[in-house]
Amino acid sequence: QDIGDSVNTRVQFNTELFDTANAYDNSSNYRFNPQTSGKYFAYTSCVGFTSTGDYSNFRYIAPEIRKNGTRIVHSIFDLQLNSHRQGTAVIFTVVSMNGSSDYLDVFCEINAINGTGILRGDESKTRFGAFKLVEWV
Repeated sequence: QDIGDSVNTRVQFNTELFDTANAYDNSSNYRFNPQTSGKYFAYTSCVGFTSTGDYSNFRYIAPEIRKNGTRIVHSIFDLQLNSHRQGTAVIFTVVSMNGSSDYLDVFCEINAINGTGILRGDESKTRFGAFKLVEWV
């Protein structure tokens, strides 16, 4: 997915590997909206590079997970002092969901000195997931 340069963009995860509860919309708003209340473990791994492919052009990648449109966790992986063609940032959190209207989605920003940011698209690179935590008694 092309995300431009220094533009915080919703990541469009359009391929699902597991979604037994049909809680993720992979075609229009790209949101995880569980229908069961509880605590959920959510994670994303964003792998980005620049359109030029030049080692000296990649500065940073900054993903974030949002709940109901508000950032709840983020990270900045800054590579500007090194020469890298791509960068990977991983974040995770535990979040309470109400089981009806709460949703999670992922946004990401890539900063390039020249060119634009691109997220790697295969499922082993840029990914997003969430699952309910179950309390054992």
